[in-house]
Amino acid sequence: MTAMMERILVPGAIRQFATAMHSAAGTEHHVASPMGAWLLLALIGNAIDGLDRSKVESVLGLSATSAEQLARELLDKPHPALAMATAAWTAPEWRTDALTTWEKGLPRSTERGPIPTQQEADEWTRDRTRGLIDRFPLELDRFTRFVLSTVLATKVTWLEPFEVADARALWPDGTPPVSRVLRAVPRHHMSIVATSLGDVAVHAARSADGLMVVSVAAQPEAPPEAVIDVAYRVTEALVSSPHRLRTRSLFDLPLGESPLWVIKEESVFTPSGREEKYEALLPAWTARTEHDLLKSDRLGFGPAATAFVKKMGHDPSGVTMKSAQAAVASYGREGFSAGAVSAFAVAPIGAPLASQAGLRRTALLRFAGPYAVVAVATDPNWVIGAPIMPSGGWHGLPLFSAWVTEYTEP
Repeated sequence: MTAMMERILVPGAIRQFATAMHSAAGTEHHVASPMGAWLLLALIGNAIDGLDRSKVESVLGLSATSAEQLARELLDKPHPALAMATAAWTAPEWRTDALTTWEKGLPRSTERGPIPTQQEADEWTRDRTRGLIDRFPLELDRFTRFVLSTVLATKVTWLEPFEVADARALWPDGTPPVSRVLRAVPRHHMSIVATSLGDVAVHAARSADGLMVVSVAAQPEAPPEAVIDVAYRVTEALVSSPHRLRTRSLFDLPLGESPLWVIKEESVFTPSGREEKYEALLPAWTARTEHDLLKSDRLGFGPAATAFVKKMGHDPSGVTMKSAQAAVASYGREGFSAGAVSAFAVAPIGAPLASQAGLRRTALLRFAGPYAVVAVATDPNWVIGAPIMPSGGWHGLPLFSAWVTEYTEP
């Protein structure tokens, strides 16, 4: 398979990994960086062989060699909207020739040294995540022999900030959970798209440095894992092949209210005789989650960790292995911020036309119930709707994702 073909497969590989990670996190409000954990697994995966290597490759969605090469490239050349870091810390007594050889394949930007104290690891975390995360996701002590960690962090400002609206416009029945919500502005992307889960509401906002955050709401009965999968697919199509999106015409949908939108019709003068207009209301939200990366077999860290320790010349039965991710995100009127620290440790036991009389249909998209969010890296010069074929780099790679069920004041 050519390098170009494998690069085209990467967003799908991250999507597969993301659905597994969000499934393990459950149905409660949470955020994750599947990309951050995937990068960590990719750095470990190419060190192992045999059946264990095949298992890890099935999780990575790429060959272990290609995944490691991509991880090195991405970690050494961060997207303009991202702060990234990699660290490999080793106790002298755990170093072997195999480990030294493996370390040569790590990104050039990798920070190396002895095992830090917990305080030093926490300070490193705060610094590398721009203050978003205060504490390293694993407990380190004098028995820790090896640590590998990756960091992704972003703080961006929207190109066009949201307006603020009364929350009763989003939740007209009962008492809203917050008093105010976000109202999308016309230059945001808004659409209704046909998917495997039926029609879904889509909203996307961008930053000047190329981060786009896509929100996707499906029918309330849709399983969260399925909504996450659809959100990744919609995001992938939006940034790489918009012609694949099955965008619905508002004139093909019934007027009136549904759980996800309200469609109304009015008489106007319009060049084509038919005009479509979108509005959207979304709540602001904040999430903070810790993930046990060894919890689910679908994430591949269990067999990868055991095989890695053995390949490095140590007995897996004589050590304890831990792998976790701490992730945070905040979505508000002015911008979006998110950070994730993923870690693996071993110790012993994001031309006018003339008008005519016609009709305008307006859809108000309502993100009132649980919905999925995907933050994706884009080329800063890219315009929504313009296709860009993958040519390496970050464009089209999903960074963070969330299942949103709790809301905050904007």
